[in-house]
Amino acid sequence: MVGKKAKEVDVCLILEGTYPYVRGGVSTWVHQIITALPELSFSVFYIGWEKEPGVRYQYDPLPENLLEVKEAYLCDYGAGRGKSFSNKKYNEALDQLDQLSNGGLVESGEITKLLQSLAEVAEGRTFESAWGSERAWASLMDFYDRRFDGHSFVDFFWAVKNMAHPFWSALKCVLEVPKARVIHSVCTGYAGMIGALAANRQSRPFLLSEHGVYVRERVKDLLKREWTPKGQTLHLYPTDPGISPLTRLWMEFFLVTGRIAYDSAGQIVSLFQKNKDIQVSFGAKEERIQIIPNGISLEMFQGPLNRRRERRWSNREKVVVGFLGRIVAIKDVRMLIRAAAQVCRECREVEFLLVGPKDEDIEYAAGCDALIVELGIGAQVKMPGGVSNPHEILQEFDIMVLSSVSEGLPFAIIEAFAMEMPVVSTDVGACHELVFGRNDEATEIGPAGEIVPVGDSSALANSLIKLIKDWNLQDQLGRAGRKRVEAHYLESDVVSAYKTLYTQNYC
Repeated sequence: MVGKKAKEVDVCLILEGTYPYVRGGVSTWVHQIITALPELSFSVFYIGWEKEPGVRYQYDPLPENLLEVKEAYLCDYGAGRGKSFSNKKYNEALDQLDQLSNGGLVESGEITKLLQSLAEVAEGRTFESAWGSERAWASLMDFYDRRFDGHSFVDFFWAVKNMAHPFWSALKCVLEVPKARVIHSVCTGYAGMIGALAANRQSRPFLLSEHGVYVRERVKDLLKREWTPKGQTLHLYPTDPGISPLTRLWMEFFLVTGRIAYDSAGQIVSLFQKNKDIQVSFGAKEERIQIIPNGISLEMFQGPLNRRRERRWSNREKVVVGFLGRIVAIKDVRMLIRAAAQVCRECREVEFLLVGPKDEDIEYAAGCDALIVELGIGAQVKMPGGVSNPHEILQEFDIMVLSSVSEGLPFAIIEAFAMEMPVVSTDVGACHELVFGRNDEATEIGPAGEIVPVGDSSALANSLIKLIKDWNLQDQLGRAGRKRVEAHYLESDVVSAYKTLYTQNYC
């Protein structure tokens, strides 16, 4: 908890697994918006999976106009049996759930009403008391008979229970969301559902922003993962003719929660056109979507930019390829290391500097360190960990590389552009649009780097080699990137757009 609990703030941000505990694009944006709008008061409702001991805020001090940080953890189900479930509202809610699982409820408004009722039922009652009731067991067996007959009941049981656990906790969160003039969720999923229901309960408007399309990412994740609830492995074999029923059940869950958020939002914000198109394909109303990209302040980069220019002109004997981001699987750092090995074999004058915190996924980061040793490239590839001032490290880079398998509109690229630095990136999120320009670009700025397929270390290496061997091309692409930021990605424009959303429509 931060500060005193305010009776009502201007904006309550619903955040899932990000600010203030995790650094990254979403957290950078949150901190930027709160700090840049001191005339508005904010609260943060942070949703995590489970509280880890010793975890600290990554942003310290927090902005003065952030009056409250409230936390909820979806794995914190409570102990004991809690209140009894022998009441009319509970039975009516389960009757509606039975209709929903049988295709009887089709309107998101009806689903929202049902979840609102369940949220009120959940207050003061533990998940185990809900799960263990005779009425719930009857609904579970009926659901199994209608949709999963012939499949393993053990697998079904654990899959549904592991879906219902965090869902029940999320419903309880609805009653805990701080009062605000506008409820603003920064993704769909659990945060979007909680935000939509809380806004409905408080009779306040609901605003939704998405840096990545949550539903799409969860569906992609489901189609490539093995789920292992309570020791039971649920396989989706590549040779299967279709999607397994249990995987489809998880997909439906995220599609429904996404639909609730989209339909409840008076305004939806997307970072770029491609994301907007994907949101529409998942049910968002196109007329409600406004594109507001990420933005930066060029003034804060001027000093590092001047020092970078001086360094480059005084020393052309070595090219530094830089990576700036978390050392986690979604950034595909191991693919980048394999590409670096190919580059190092051909370009002895190159050095790779992979900068970012290693503590979010310690096992993955250790694997990256081990791969550098295994490939014998430790003399040219360094992975020092995080730095206190990421902007300062940018002045040491000649080329920025991004190897992610998923992104929204990454700050790392527009920060590189601010430093007149070319970028080689995988084709994810808005990266193609950033490098080659938007469809509505008024003037022909030209490319600011190279785009390569996701997961293709050879293509990444070849593009890097091309730039490493041509200093003039590096400068040409870097100047184009700077011009693109000046035209489309300024922090002042982003803050102005959100201030308009908040003040003219809500606060």
